[in-house]
Amino acid sequence: MLSTVAPGDVLDAGMGPGRLCVELDALGWTVSGVDASERMVEAARARLPHARDRLVHADLERIPFAAGAFDAVAATGVLEYVDDLHRALGELHRVLRPGGVAVISITNAASLAAAWLSRAYYPTVRAVKSMLPAARPAPRGLRPPTLAGFEAALERAGWQVTARRYVNPVVLLAPFDRLAPRAGLRASEALEGRHGRLARSLTTQVVYLLRPTA
Repeated sequence: MLSTVAPGDVLDAGMGPGRLCVELDALGWTVSGVDASERMVEAARARLPHARDRLVHADLERIPFAAGAFDAVAATGVLEYVDDLHRALGELHRVLRPGGVAVISITNAASLAAAWLSRAYYPTVRAVKSMLPAARPAPRGLRPPTLAGFEAALERAGWQVTARRYVNPVVLLAPFDRLAPRAGLRASEALEGRHGRLARSLTTQVVYLLRPTA
């Protein structure tokens, strides 16, 4: 979504190892980033050594940049993990300049994949591993907000939704996706970009284009 916006100063909040930072840098953006993992920050700095001073270790609830520092902010695949969603959304709002744009994503809590993982797959894996003392801990799984709840949180934090896109459909659920990965990938690619009820129920992420309302 940022590819249609004229480059300026951009923050990747929850940048991970810096892959999006590299893409934005190549498009002419002046990139800054934060991540809660020091290991991820070092990986991002290795990818963009000329921007290392702007790639910092921090939580989204306490972004260490000045108010109005950026023309755009991105927060993809990270808001599911923050402790205080309202504060994180407020911080993203604070560091954006008037007239700026934000691209954020959230797990589609209504998707079949999310329901399967949280209600069936992860509980089963945890039950099995609890009987195997030497086993590695099983993943707890995410508890993302409902989309209605998330959009209400956006409004409270001063955001207006200007576009919404359902992405990353998953047809073969874990662990069955490992049995036929190519078939699962082809099926997912065939559904990408479709807007019917079934297609939306299979998408695992919702991406929002936001503008500040105040």
